[in-house]
Amino acid sequence: MQELVLIQPIRAAENECSREAAQAVRRREFEARLAECGPLAFRVARGVLRNDADAEDVAQEALLRAYRRFDRLRDARRFRGWLVRIVFRLALDRARSAKRRELRETEWAQPARRAAPPNAKNSRHPVSSGALR
Repeated sequence: MQELVLIQPIRAAENECSREAAQAVRRREFEARLAECGPLAFRVARGVLRNDADAEDVAQEALLRAYRRFDRLRDARRFRGWLVRIVFRLALDRARSAKRRELRETEWAQPARRAAPPNAKNSRHPVSSGALR
């Protein structure tokens, strides 16, 4: 009879522990950077949007995106600029969206314009002035 040695589950557990440890290190590093630059995210969003409530939403969304993609950041020293760029782009998107929504709502609220009757000069069948008499 053969004796089975279970090496793979131990290696898998070790790999999982090392992954969890790496995630904990990244999380701590992100939190440290966030403590430095978190208020900046709100200030940038507030500068673009001029509205505290929208600025809070945009800053929170930007921080969430930054957290999700923090491992893709090549140089952690550039976190501040990277975060500002994310916040600025999201705030611009929010401002443009609000402008489009406002334009749509104002167009919808206006009464429908009727098409102007075609001019005799522009119609397909020009009517001469003597033909109507």
